[in-house]
Amino acid sequence: MNKKHFFRNFLSIVVVGFSLNAHAVIIDGTFKGTVFSVGDNGDFNNPYYENFFSDDLLGGSLSGSFWYDTDLAPANMGTTGQWRFTENTNWLGVTFNVDGKTLNPADIPAGFTQSDVWEMHNIADVNGYTGIHDFNQEYFGIRKDVAATNGSYSIYQLGGISFLDTIIPYVNGNSLIQDFTWHDDGKVYENWDDNPALALYFYSNDSPDNLIYASVAGRISEITAGPRNVEVPEPSAIILLGLGFMALSLRQRKFLK
Repeated sequence: MNKKHFFRNFLSIVVVGFSLNAHAVIIDGTFKGTVFSVGDNGDFNNPYYENFFSDDLLGGSLSGSFWYDTDLAPANMGTTGQWRFTENTNWLGVTFNVDGKTLNPADIPAGFTQSDVWEMHNIADVNGYTGIHDFNQEYFGIRKDVAATNGSYSIYQLGGISFLDTIIPYVNGNSLIQDFTWHDDGKVYENWDDNPALALYFYSNDSPDNLIYASVAGRISEITAGPRNVEVPEPSAIILLGLGFMALSLRQRKFLK
């Protein structure tokens, strides 16, 4: 085989191989823990607010799931390049299962129209985004905030999970791509914001027929994250695949001649 044929063969294999391997990376994760704080205006027998959560929710279990698309995520932000923030996109999501409810900030009641979305990964807490006093760009976290309106009435929901410094040995905060399993050590802390991993959901609705102001916070006991198994070829990958097969076909026809 001369050099020209060798180069054609090599190019064909590279093009086909690259096209087969090109795919979006979507991270899926799950978490579970225990409720340690509940805020619910309906619990105070306030005649204006609905009772959103059960009165005996403290100490109960919570769980949830999350995902984020590394290709759709915005570029790094901040001085260290370790966190991402964007509005009006859909590159991550988080769902809570607690008190028999499935809570997702992206679920908007009928009659309301989404007005804003904020999505963050590896959150920096310089403006109190998480309520954790010492959270910074080094730590893993995701959060989704969604606002919707119906005339003069509005709904606001947020859901997120955050890790503090004890997760650092397990997670590289420099990358969106994560693959890990983590378990809480069970240590008792004097302050709730010293817990190593936290989950928070908040919901407010100021419409008179469904007036709600409620939140739930939990200490995460276990979390897993890893790339989704389903590979979805991108348009560019499909084009490369076609070019690869075309190159192989042309080479084969020339060889037969």
